[in-house]
This record gives sequence, C-alpha cells and structure tokens, in this order.
Amino acid sequence: MRKLILSLVILASFSMRALAYDFQSGELLYTIISTNPPQVSLDGHVDGTEAQGDIIIPESVIFDDVAYNVSAIKQFAFYHCTGITSIAIGQYVETIGKQCFEGCTGLTGNLIIPNSVVQIEDCAFYDCTGLDGNLVLSENLTEIRTSVFRNCGFTGNLVIPEGIRIIGSSAFWGCDFTGDLAIPNSVIIINDLAFYNCSSFDGQLLIGSSVTTIGASAFSGCSGLTGDLVIPNSVVFVYTAAFRGCSGLNGNITLSLNLREIGRCAFQDCSNLSGDLIIPNGVNEIGWLAFKNCIGLNGRLEIPNTIWKIESGTFQSCSFSSLLLGDYITEIHYWAFKDLSTLNTITIKAKTPPSFIETDVYGAFENVPNNIPLFVPCGTLETYQNADGWSEFTNIHEGVTDLLLVLSSDETAGMVRTLKEPTCEDRMVEVEAEPYEGWAFAYWEANGERVSGDNPYNFELVEDTELVAYFSETGLNEMEQLFKVFPNPAQDQLHLQYSPDVQPKQIELYDLQGRLVRSQGNAFETFDLGKLPAGTYTLRVAMEDGQVFSDKVVKE
Repeated sequence: MRKLILSLVILASFSMRALAYDFQSGELLYTIISTNPPQVSLDGHVDGTEAQGDIIIPESVIFDDVAYNVSAIKQFAFYHCTGITSIAIGQYVETIGKQCFEGCTGLTGNLIIPNSVVQIEDCAFYDCTGLDGNLVLSENLTEIRTSVFRNCGFTGNLVIPEGIRIIGSSAFWGCDFTGDLAIPNSVIIINDLAFYNCSSFDGQLLIGSSVTTIGASAFSGCSGLTGDLVIPNSVVFVYTAAFRGCSGLNGNITLSLNLREIGRCAFQDCSNLSGDLIIPNGVNEIGWLAFKNCIGLNGRLEIPNTIWKIESGTFQSCSFSSLLLGDYITEIHYWAFKDLSTLNTITIKAKTPPSFIETDVYGAFENVPNNIPLFVPCGTLETYQNADGWSEFTNIHEGVTDLLLVLSSDETAGMVRTLKEPTCEDRMVEVEAEPYEGWAFAYWEANGERVSGDNPYNFELVEDTELVAYFSETGLNEMEQLFKVFPNPAQDQLHLQYSPDVQPKQIELYDLQGRLVRSQGNAFETFDLGKLPAGTYTLRVAMEDGQVFSDKVVKE
C-alpha cells in the first residue's frame, strides 16, 4: 500500500509540474521567463502527448497586452508526441530543451533550425525516425550535443556549420545522410559514436584541421565513405573502433604526425584502404586488432621507435610487402602479424630481440614464410639466430637498419641517385643530384633542414634520414646570360653584372652545410664576403619575377 501511495504522489507531482504554465495561446502553453525583455518558453501542447498535426512555433505571443518573444522550447515539451507531423520553429528561439521532441516518430520531411538557435540540448530530436528530408542547422551553434539527432532518418547532404567546436556522443547515430562528410575546421572534438552506422554517406570524409580527438566508434560502420583517409596533424587521439567497418574507403591512409594513441580495433575491417601504412614517430600505443583485416594495405608497414609493444592481432590479415620494426620493440603478442603471407622482407632495428608473449613465432607470424630475408642491426646476427622464436627464420642478415630515403623536390627538375650505400663497416653515404636541361642543383635538405650545397654529397648515416635535393628554376647557361659573378675566387667582394631586363630582389649566401650566412636586399651590384672564412659557398639570386639562380663561389 505504501508503494502505491508513493507512486500516486509521484505521478501527481509530475502532472502538476507538467501543467504549471502561465498562459495558453492557441493550443500551446507558455511560461514567462523574463519581463525585460519580454520572453517566454514554450512548455508544450494543451493535448499533451496526444497532440496532432503541424506545430508552428511563433516568433512572439500576446499576453495581457504584452508581446513576448518565444526564446526557448522547454525540455520534454513535445516528448513522444507521435501524432505531430511537422514543426516550424520561430526566428527568436534560442534554446531547444532536452528531449523536447524525443520520440516524435510522426515528424516527416525537413527539419530547419533557425539561426537564432544557439543551443540544442541532449536528445532533443532523438528517435524522430520519420524525418526523411534535409537537416538545416543554425549557423550560431557551437556544439552538437549528445544524441541530439540520433536515429533520425535524414537524407541529403549534411552541412555542419563553421563555428561548431564539439560534436557530441551519438549526435548523428544511424542517420541516412548522403554525399561527403565534411568536418569543419572549427571542430576540436568528435565524441564517441558521433556518426555511428551512418552507412549512407557515399562521398569523402574530410576532417578539419583543428580536430584533436576522434572518439570511440565515432565513424564506425560508415561503410559508404570512399577515397583517401587523411587524419590531420591536429589529431592526437584516435580511440577504440573509431573507423571500424569503413570498408568503402579505398584510397591511402595518412596518419597525423602528432598522433599519440591508436585505440583497439580503430581501423579494423577498413578492407579497401591501400598503399603504405607509416605509423608516425610519437605514437606510443596501438591497441589490439587496430588494423585487422585491412587486406588492401599492400605497401610498407613501418612501426616507429616510440612503440615498445605490438598487441594481439594488430596487423592480422593485411597484405604488406615489407615490415620495419623500430628500435624499442620489446614485446610481440599472439597473431600480431598473422596471415601476412605477402611479406617479402622484415627489418628489425632493436638490438635485443623482442620477446613473443603468450605465443611463439608461429603464433605471432603465423602464415608468414620463414625463409624471407630478416634484417637485423649490425653486430646482432648471432643474437637473433639463437633467440627464442627468431631462430625459426632461416634467412637472417645483419646490416645498417637506419632508413635512408633520397628524393627529388621536383621530379620534373632533376633526379637523384645513391652512389654509395652504408655498411656495418663504413656508414658513409654518397648521393648525387642530376638536374635536367634548364635546371641547376641548389642544395640538399635532410629531415627538413638544409645541410649542404655539395653535389655529390657525402655524409655519415646515423639515424633515419629523408634527404631531398632542391633545384633552381633555370640552368647555368641561361643564368650566365642574365648576370655574371666576378671575380671568382674572390677575397673581400663579389661583383655582379646584370643584363638590362633583369630585376634582382634578394641575394643570399649559403655555406656547405646549407646554412644562410649572409643576405642583402639592395645594392645588388656588390656582395660583401669580408670576415667570412675561406671556403666554397652557394650564391643564390632571387629575381622579382620569382626565378631563382644559384652558383658556386669561392672565398679565398
């Protein structure tokens, strides 16, 4: 009996709260929230959950001869009013309350949120499954909150306004949008399940340049998205199952250079991604099954020095052609590289052989041929040949495991070649740049820094190095027709003589390490070499029309 009485009291209390309003206008109920300025909230319909037909929310209503702007729609105002067929929101509404249209399954067509709206609270349109038109969002929203449009049937394109900073958990779960999914540059966080099972998107995924976090299952099941997957450099965390089942993505994958964590199952079953997978330096955790069944990834797999453990099944059933493991790998768990039958080389930079955890080499590398070349660091051949598990590989070699990538900055300007490879006994490298006709070699850049103007260039390989050759826009013969440098060699001053139609803008001098040692933006006829040490330098002359010319000069 006490339970029954208590239940009746609760129901009575709820009913009194539901009926507490200041006045009725038409079939809608209002509460005054401010008299200066005059504003009201829309509390609901006189028929409660039995409301039927079209709901038109006016810009203002009259009460006691005062015009009140309708600035808010109260939470639960039309909760489970399944008979409502459409809503038109007035141009003064600023807030749409929590769950106010939840379960209004009879709503159909478009949903237009006017620009006056600055906040839509949690679950406001949750389970409005009949909405089958376009969604137009207010340009003054800064957040799309939890489950706001979950299970709505919207079709057409989704335009997320610039200015949105947070996309909440389950915000668009199960919606049927088509076309591209563009996340604007204003967005910082994409929360868990934000676009879960939005399988109807059939365009590209474009992630804005300010996103730092991609939540668990944020895009899971968006199987219709196509093209490349580019995670911008702003992203630090990609959490559990963030892209699981995005099987339509059929281009390359590029990961943020600032990424720190890849959650478990993050890219599982992204089966049509192709090309290389380069895990950036700085990633310190890759969850289990993170790339399982990415069978289209058929290029290089590179694991950086910041990773110490490969979890279970992380790269199972991919199609990589080569595998590079970084310096600090210490553990490899079961099925980590299972079914990578396409591997043709493995390179390990760790001087201490990684341990196989809860498995053996056959579990970790099951269905990987054991006769493919396994390259290990200089001086560790015997260690790997006698290490548990690794001894099962029959084709182990030791050598320099630091990576060297030699590139041309412009393949139409010139080519590059490696004249001497490093060895365990001699780590010196010699490279050469060969400019094509109409071009001249300018300088080398290593890992983003200028290092030399020598060509050929000799250096010692002590770390992973990306070496890029840069070329000037015209060849030496044309340069000599436009201006002359004399004397060369010189002691204190260089003299430059230009043809009449040449307009110099800047003169720069670089040492053999590619460092800028002197520049001047006027007095182009002379260039001071005083106080510089004797040696060979690269002189670069930039013209007003954008052309750049370079030549070797010698200071005696």
